[in-house]
Amino acid sequence: MNGWKSSTGNLNRRVSFLRQTSVISATGSVDYSSSVYLSTWADVRELRGKEILAQGKETAVAEATFLIRYRTDKQITKDLVIDYNSKRWEILSVTEIGYKERIEIHAMVRNDL
Repeated sequence: MNGWKSSTGNLNRRVSFLRQTSVISATGSVDYSSSVYLSTWADVRELRGKEILAQGKETAVAEATFLIRYRTDKQITKDLVIDYNSKRWEILSVTEIGYKERIEIHAMVRNDL
């Protein structure tokens, strides 16, 4: 979706990028937690949804593209998760648009049916 034109006024959705960490407890079990890595404004475009069969369960999958301003202070990588609209979105790809102008993030979310 390169060439996506977006003005600053379209960055009207608040999104948070979460970093997931794991901690081994005293009993040896692994506990997972998330912390906010970055909160910013984005232009969000939901692309499509579909239903798939995964591990014997029917699952709804939605995809979206998030466009944010280019950041020099924080790097957006695929190991982060996007918290948007009360859902956790898995980042599939991160692409720089223009020269240090915008970052386009393609992500998906799964909902078990």
